[in-house]
Amino acid sequence: MTTQDQPHDPLDPDDLQRVVTEKTEAFRAELEQAERDSPSVTGTGVTATPVVAPAPIAEPGNPSAPSAPQPEPPDDDPAEVSHPEPREDGTHAGTGGDTPARTADLSPASTSPDADDAPADSPAAAPDAAPAPEPEPAQEPAPDPAPGEDPAPADDHAAVVPAGVASPRRTRSASSSAPVEPTLVAGEPVDGEAVRAVVEGWSHDPHGVLGTHQVGEGWAVRTLRPDAVSVTVVDQDGSRYDATQLHGGGVYEATLPQQPGDYRVEVVYGDGQGGTNTVLADDPYRWLPTLGEVDQHLIREGRHERLWEVLGAHVRSYDTPGGTVSGVSFAVWAPNARGVKVTGDFDWWQARALPMRSLGSSGVWELFVPGAEVGQRYRFHVLGADGEWREKSDPMAFATEVPPLNASVITTSTYEWGDDDWLADRAQGNWHERPVSAYEVHVGSWKQGLSYRQLADELVEYAVYAGFTHLEFMPVAEHPFGGSWGYQVSGYFAPSARFGVPDDFRYLVDKAHQAGLGVLIDWVPAHFPKDAWSLGRFDGSALYEHGDPQR
Repeated sequence: MTTQDQPHDPLDPDDLQRVVTEKTEAFRAELEQAERDSPSVTGTGVTATPVVAPAPIAEPGNPSAPSAPQPEPPDDDPAEVSHPEPREDGTHAGTGGDTPARTADLSPASTSPDADDAPADSPAAAPDAAPAPEPEPAQEPAPDPAPGEDPAPADDHAAVVPAGVASPRRTRSASSSAPVEPTLVAGEPVDGEAVRAVVEGWSHDPHGVLGTHQVGEGWAVRTLRPDAVSVTVVDQDGSRYDATQLHGGGVYEATLPQQPGDYRVEVVYGDGQGGTNTVLADDPYRWLPTLGEVDQHLIREGRHERLWEVLGAHVRSYDTPGGTVSGVSFAVWAPNARGVKVTGDFDWWQARALPMRSLGSSGVWELFVPGAEVGQRYRFHVLGADGEWREKSDPMAFATEVPPLNASVITTSTYEWGDDDWLADRAQGNWHERPVSAYEVHVGSWKQGLSYRQLADELVEYAVYAGFTHLEFMPVAEHPFGGSWGYQVSGYFAPSARFGVPDDFRYLVDKAHQAGLGVLIDWVPAHFPKDAWSLGRFDGSALYEHGDPQR
């Protein structure tokens, strides 16, 4: 039989190689097209310092180029309703020092207390403003509900749940209406559907609507302030510009004849008792991202080896002409999410005023919140790929509430280490030639009821007396169920709050080192918690877990 007479071999190596090459090239083309359709935010190549004054604007680019498509509109995210009081000392963290943008009454947060009669309107579609490639936001004007559309009722929000405790019932399915792709064009008014996306929390680029944008020959400052009675933009030179409401969900716009400088937003709220409170706040949507291009590139490739430095909650301060602005940058990885909002003590757990921006194909959502402070609790509201809203704790949090409470906590360390001698000895190496005798212990049951600091005295003394060279702690990372002995981790970078704050755990490790003891910590990512507020189905997909629940 000749070669021509032989049947065709379906597993011919040359054919297989050709098919693989064709599929690889097609896949690469799809990736490149996806990146062009939804580009990452450009930056400096490293973690960026946000721009504060003058307020940045979007580069004009191609006036006809469409923005990245918005996801289809979901149902409203249930939001908390409350009437908190301003801080007694009258100060507001994060607004800077003495500045022309001062008022008599200052409130502790950059967002508002909430009023019962606040409508949640749906605007009619209008033209759109071009998306800023850099992280500066532009808030867009949204008209009143279109004829025939009914405004969403104010009582559509879920009943108040005690702050810090997630409600497993608070999920909702997305609308099945067709996706809308508003086009943002620089220098023109924004599209009403883009404003609606910001208000309802499913915008990928709230900074393309909120913040500072050039409109025609003038400038617009748009801000999201739900339940505000009035809003005034106070520019760096003290000039004041009253804002008009563009959307019943709290979008306001002030027009300025020139590009604003280091401006602030003065907001008047009802106090629920017939009076008002005045808040002077910085604008979260005038700041550049706190993740640079290098961070985003490494995250996209899965090669970022110091994620805790860029994700989670990080306290930051920036000098501005109006004084130092302090706040917290929030960043969370949720690549399949259709929208993410951050909420916490700084916005009275309403989850309406702080939608986050998507940093393109990195999968990261980010926002700098001026005025957020150490010790405040927070959580993310995530609109999953499956159309469900979920309340999630921060997987990268450095601190949490004491279980069974589960909110994440903003923290920063002030601990001063005293283990220089131990570190110098460790640096000499030869550990494989030294004797090792590790004492494995569970901190919660060695002597029940002891804190990290008490263990630093009693446990370290016992281990040294018994001749051990190392302490090996069973999992100390935060976990929902104490009886699991630390297995089923819910916060990989937060030592369990059952025994103290993170600096207390640092004290325990420091004292062990000073006593000549090395410290080993068990890490158990294979045990997966299924709690609704934790890692499971984080962005509506099997993000942290295997897609097959039996594997």
